[in-house]
Amino acid sequence: MWLLRVTKGRIVRLWHRQVLVLTTRGRKTGLERTVPLQFFPDGDDMIVVAANSGLSSPPGWYFNLAANPDARVEVRGRALQVHAQELTSDQAGAFWPQVLRIAPDYARFPKRTDRDIPLVRLTPAHR
Repeated sequence: MWLLRVTKGRIVRLWHRQVLVLTTRGRKTGLERTVPLQFFPDGDDMIVVAANSGLSSPPGWYFNLAANPDARVEVRGRALQVHAQELTSDQAGAFWPQVLRIAPDYARFPKRTDRDIPLVRLTPAHR
């Protein structure tokens, strides 16, 4: 993660990706949990995919955001407070083609699991 921070995310642009560093509050421990995630821009908002590589359960950060939707991201060298909201099934279905256009490798994740893969909108708190 230090390389993401030092390069302000520019390192992943070599692969035509955008990555943020998400910090949530652990739903059980109350401790801060930090994870790098690829995101997909939607205006000022950032959409993250709780794919967990197609495993049978969403990633831990998803459950943390469900318990406490207020979080912090570091993106492009800036720290922002954000509010998370899961996209509805219809919204996720409409946005999924944009995810696949940018990251076609995500197409394999729904094939690996029976669960719906949540998409989460991170909205900067300044709005």
